[in-house]
Amino acid sequence: MALDPTEGVLGEAVRLGAQMVVTHHPLLFRPLLSMDTSRYVPRLLAGFLRSGVALLACHTNLDSARGGVSELLAQDLGLTGLSPLVSATCGGNIPQGLGRVGDIPGGCTLEDMVRRVARVLSCPSLFVVGRPKDWIDRVGICAGSGSDLWPMVVDAGAQLYISSEIKHHVAREAEQTRTAIIDAGHFYTEWRIVPALTDYLRKIAAERGWRLKISFYEEESSPFGLWLGEKGGGNIASPGEGPASV
Repeated sequence: MALDPTEGVLGEAVRLGAQMVVTHHPLLFRPLLSMDTSRYVPRLLAGFLRSGVALLACHTNLDSARGGVSELLAQDLGLTGLSPLVSATCGGNIPQGLGRVGDIPGGCTLEDMVRRVARVLSCPSLFVVGRPKDWIDRVGICAGSGSDLWPMVVDAGAQLYISSEIKHHVAREAEQTRTAIIDAGHFYTEWRIVPALTDYLRKIAAERGWRLKISFYEEESSPFGLWLGEKGGGNIASPGEGPASV
Protein backbone atom coordinates (compact mmCIF):
# COMPACT_ATOMS: atom_id res chain seq x y z
CA MET A 1 0.00 0.00 0.00
CA ALA A 2 1.20 3.50 -0.80
CA LEU A 3 -0.12 6.93 -1.69
CA ASP A 4 1.85 7.15 -4.96
CA PRO A 5 3.27 4.56 -7.37
CA THR A 6 7.00 5.34 -7.37
CA GLU A 7 10.25 3.54 -8.07
CA GLY A 8 10.77 3.20 -4.33
CA VAL A 9 7.38 1.54 -3.93
CA LEU A 10 8.04 -0.84 -6.82
CA GLY A 11 11.47 -1.70 -5.43
CA GLU A 12 9.96 -2.49 -2.03
CA ALA A 13 7.27 -4.63 -3.64
CA VAL A 14 9.87 -6.63 -5.54
CA ARG A 15 11.98 -7.02 -2.38
CA LEU A 16 8.99 -8.35 -0.45
CA GLY A 17 7.87 -10.62 -3.29
CA ALA A 18 4.54 -8.79 -3.50
CA GLN A 19 2.17 -9.60 -6.34
CA MET A 20 0.22 -6.34 -6.24
CA VAL A 21 0.70 -2.71 -5.24
CA VAL A 22 -2.38 -0.73 -4.21
CA THR A 23 -2.06 3.06 -4.34
CA HIS A 24 -4.40 5.98 -3.96
CA HIS A 25 -3.02 7.95 -6.93
CA PRO A 26 -2.83 6.36 -10.37
CA LEU A 27 0.38 6.20 -12.38
CA LEU A 28 -1.33 7.47 -15.53
CA PHE A 29 -3.15 10.81 -15.28
CA ARG A 30 -3.15 11.27 -19.04
CA PRO A 31 -2.69 8.92 -22.03
CA LEU A 32 0.88 7.99 -22.91
CA LEU A 33 2.05 9.14 -26.33
CA SER A 34 4.92 6.67 -26.35
CA MET A 35 6.74 4.08 -24.24
CA ASP A 36 10.00 6.03 -24.31
CA THR A 37 11.62 4.61 -21.17
CA SER A 38 14.01 7.56 -20.92
CA ARG A 39 10.97 9.33 -19.44
CA TYR A 40 9.83 8.66 -15.89
CA VAL A 41 6.25 7.42 -16.27
CA PRO A 42 6.88 5.00 -19.18
CA ARG A 43 10.00 3.72 -17.39
CA LEU A 44 8.07 3.04 -14.18
CA LEU A 45 5.20 1.44 -16.08
CA ALA A 46 7.70 -0.83 -17.85
CA GLY A 47 9.18 -1.66 -14.45
CA PHE A 48 5.83 -2.88 -13.15
CA LEU A 49 5.26 -4.92 -16.31
CA ARG A 50 8.72 -6.51 -16.26
CA SER A 51 8.54 -7.37 -12.57
CA GLY A 52 5.08 -8.92 -12.88
CA VAL A 53 3.70 -6.70 -10.09
CA ALA A 54 0.09 -5.62 -10.62
CA LEU A 55 -0.86 -2.01 -9.84
CA LEU A 56 -4.32 -1.00 -8.58
CA ALA A 57 -5.17 2.69 -8.07
CA CYS A 58 -8.24 3.68 -6.03
CA HIS A 59 -8.26 7.49 -6.42
CA THR A 60 -11.69 9.10 -6.88
CA ASN A 61 -13.49 5.97 -5.69
CA LEU A 62 -11.61 6.18 -2.39
CA ASP A 63 -12.06 9.96 -2.26
CA SER A 64 -15.83 9.52 -2.42
CA ALA A 65 -16.36 6.39 -0.32
CA ARG A 66 -17.72 6.24 3.19
CA GLY A 67 -14.67 5.93 5.41
CA GLY A 68 -12.57 7.23 2.51
CA VAL A 69 -9.88 9.89 2.35
CA SER A 70 -11.85 13.02 3.28
CA GLU A 71 -14.11 11.25 5.78
CA LEU A 72 -11.12 9.75 7.58
CA LEU A 73 -9.47 13.18 7.79
CA ALA A 74 -12.68 14.73 9.14
CA GLN A 75 -13.04 12.02 11.79
CA ASP A 76 -9.40 12.31 12.84
CA LEU A 77 -9.90 16.06 13.34
CA GLY A 78 -12.93 15.44 15.56
CA LEU A 79 -15.71 16.62 13.25
CA THR A 80 -19.23 15.28 13.78
CA GLY A 81 -22.46 15.18 11.76
CA LEU A 82 -20.57 14.55 8.53
CA SER A 83 -22.08 14.80 5.07
CA PRO A 84 -20.52 15.06 1.58
CA LEU A 85 -19.80 18.43 0.02
CA VAL A 86 -20.74 16.90 -3.34
CA SER A 87 -23.26 14.11 -2.90
CA ALA A 88 -23.54 10.96 -4.98
CA THR A 89 -25.69 7.89 -4.43
CA CYS A 90 -24.13 4.50 -5.14
CA GLY A 91 -25.38 0.93 -4.80
CA GLY A 92 -27.77 0.35 -1.93
CA ASN A 93 -28.64 4.05 -1.69
CA ILE A 94 -25.57 4.66 0.50
CA PRO A 95 -24.79 8.40 0.54
CA GLN A 96 -21.28 9.08 -0.68
CA GLY A 97 -19.50 11.87 -2.53
CA LEU A 98 -16.52 14.18 -2.61
CA GLY A 99 -15.36 16.13 0.43
CA ARG A 100 -17.05 16.36 3.80
CA VAL A 101 -18.61 19.06 5.93
CA GLY A 102 -19.17 18.71 9.67
CA ASP A 103 -19.27 20.43 13.02
CA ILE A 104 -16.74 20.96 15.80
CA PRO A 105 -18.47 20.12 19.10
CA GLY A 106 -18.33 23.25 21.22
CA GLY A 107 -16.41 25.18 18.57
CA CYS A 108 -12.86 26.54 18.80
CA THR A 109 -10.65 29.30 17.43
CA LEU A 110 -8.86 29.11 14.11
CA GLU A 111 -5.58 29.06 16.03
CA ASP A 112 -6.75 25.95 17.89
CA MET A 113 -7.64 24.25 14.61
CA VAL A 114 -4.31 25.15 13.05
CA ARG A 115 -2.53 23.47 15.94
CA ARG A 116 -4.83 20.45 15.73
CA VAL A 117 -4.29 20.01 11.99
CA ALA A 118 -0.51 20.31 12.32
CA ARG A 119 -0.47 17.76 15.14
CA VAL A 120 -2.85 15.23 13.58
CA LEU A 121 -1.26 15.35 10.13
CA SER A 122 2.36 15.62 11.36
CA CYS A 123 2.95 18.32 8.74
CA PRO A 124 5.85 20.78 9.12
CA SER A 125 4.04 23.85 7.77
CA LEU A 126 0.61 25.16 6.81
CA PHE A 127 -0.74 27.96 4.63
CA VAL A 128 -3.50 29.74 6.55
CA VAL A 129 -6.10 32.33 5.57
CA GLY A 130 -7.91 34.00 8.47
CA ARG A 131 -7.35 35.55 11.86
CA PRO A 132 -6.13 33.40 14.78
CA LYS A 133 -9.07 34.29 17.06
CA ASP A 134 -11.80 33.75 14.45
CA TRP A 135 -14.41 31.37 15.87
CA ILE A 136 -14.94 28.07 14.05
CA ASP A 137 -17.76 25.59 14.57
CA ARG A 138 -18.43 24.28 11.04
CA VAL A 139 -15.71 22.95 8.75
CA GLY A 140 -15.49 21.84 5.13
CA ILE A 141 -12.83 19.31 4.18
CA CYS A 142 -11.42 17.98 0.93
CA ALA A 143 -8.30 15.87 1.23
CA GLY A 144 -6.00 16.51 -1.72
CA SER A 145 -6.50 19.29 -4.26
CA GLY A 146 -9.69 21.10 -3.27
CA SER A 147 -10.07 24.49 -4.93
CA ASP A 148 -12.88 23.21 -7.16
CA LEU A 149 -15.07 22.44 -4.14
CA TRP A 150 -14.82 25.97 -2.71
CA PRO A 151 -18.34 27.01 -3.85
CA MET A 152 -19.80 23.98 -2.04
CA VAL A 153 -17.94 24.96 1.14
CA VAL A 154 -19.53 28.42 0.97
CA ASP A 155 -22.98 26.95 0.35
CA ALA A 156 -22.54 24.58 3.32
CA GLY A 157 -22.02 27.53 5.67
CA ALA A 158 -18.55 26.47 6.83
CA GLN A 159 -16.32 29.02 8.54
CA LEU A 160 -13.19 26.99 7.73
CA TYR A 161 -12.02 24.94 4.76
CA ILE A 162 -9.23 22.39 5.19
CA SER A 163 -7.72 21.15 1.94
CA SER A 164 -4.65 21.63 -0.25
CA GLU A 165 -3.42 23.31 -3.44
CA ILE A 166 -5.81 26.20 -2.88
CA LYS A 167 -5.68 28.66 -5.77
CA HIS A 168 -4.82 32.30 -5.18
CA HIS A 169 -8.23 33.66 -6.21
CA VAL A 170 -9.97 31.24 -3.85
CA ALA A 171 -7.72 32.32 -0.97
CA ARG A 172 -8.42 35.98 -1.80
CA GLU A 173 -12.17 35.42 -1.80
CA ALA A 174 -11.91 33.62 1.54
CA GLU A 175 -9.90 36.50 2.96
CA GLN A 176 -12.47 39.06 1.84
CA THR A 177 -15.48 37.07 3.09
CA ARG A 178 -13.89 36.18 6.45
CA THR A 179 -13.87 32.45 5.73
CA ALA A 180 -10.74 30.70 7.00
CA ILE A 181 -8.64 28.25 5.00
CA ILE A 182 -5.96 25.80 6.11
CA ASP A 183 -3.91 24.45 3.21
CA ALA A 184 -2.03 21.49 4.69
CA GLY A 185 -0.51 20.11 1.50
CA HIS A 186 -1.65 17.35 -0.82
CA PHE A 187 0.50 14.60 0.66
CA TYR A 188 -0.31 15.29 4.29
CA THR A 189 -4.09 15.56 3.82
CA GLU A 190 -4.22 12.21 2.02
CA TRP A 191 -1.46 10.04 3.45
CA ARG A 192 -3.39 8.86 6.51
CA ILE A 193 -5.60 6.72 4.26
CA VAL A 194 -2.64 4.44 3.49
CA PRO A 195 -2.24 2.79 6.94
CA ALA A 196 -6.02 2.98 7.46
CA LEU A 197 -6.72 1.09 4.23
CA THR A 198 -3.99 -1.39 5.09
CA ASP A 199 -5.70 -2.16 8.41
CA TYR A 200 -9.10 -2.42 6.69
CA LEU A 201 -7.84 -4.89 4.10
CA ARG A 202 -6.13 -6.97 6.78
CA LYS A 203 -9.43 -7.13 8.68
CA ILE A 204 -11.39 -8.17 5.58
CA ALA A 205 -8.76 -10.78 4.66
CA ALA A 206 -8.88 -12.28 8.17
CA GLU A 207 -12.69 -12.40 8.19
CA ARG A 208 -12.77 -14.19 4.84
CA GLY A 209 -9.91 -16.54 5.51
CA TRP A 210 -7.65 -15.08 2.81
CA ARG A 211 -4.01 -15.84 3.50
CA LEU A 212 -2.68 -12.47 2.44
CA LYS A 213 0.30 -10.45 3.63
CA ILE A 214 -0.61 -6.78 3.47
CA SER A 215 1.79 -3.96 4.36
CA PHE A 216 2.32 -0.29 3.55
CA TYR A 217 5.40 1.56 2.33
CA GLU A 218 6.76 3.31 5.42
CA GLU A 219 9.43 5.33 3.62
CA GLU A 220 6.95 7.49 1.73
CA SER A 221 7.15 11.25 2.32
CA SER A 222 6.07 14.48 0.68
CA PRO A 223 8.04 15.42 -2.44
CA PHE A 224 8.21 19.01 -1.19
CA GLY A 225 10.79 20.44 1.16
CA LEU A 226 10.44 23.85 2.79
CA TRP A 227 12.75 26.80 2.08
CA LEU A 228 13.08 28.66 5.36
CA GLY A 229 14.62 31.82 3.87
CA GLU A 230 17.38 33.95 5.31
CA LYS A 231 15.55 34.48 8.60
CA GLY A 232 15.43 30.72 9.00
CA GLY A 233 19.15 30.35 8.43
CA GLY A 234 18.86 29.95 4.66
CA ASN A 235 18.26 26.22 5.03
CA ILE A 236 15.91 23.81 3.34
CA ALA A 237 13.81 21.78 5.76
CA SER A 238 13.43 18.45 4.02
CA PRO A 239 10.17 16.48 4.34
CA GLY A 240 12.04 14.08 6.64
CA GLU A 241 11.03 10.46 7.04
CA GLY A 242 7.33 11.03 6.56
CA PRO A 243 4.33 10.59 8.89
CA ALA A 244 4.86 6.83 9.15
CA SER A 245 7.83 7.36 11.41
CA VAL A 246 6.53 10.32 13.43
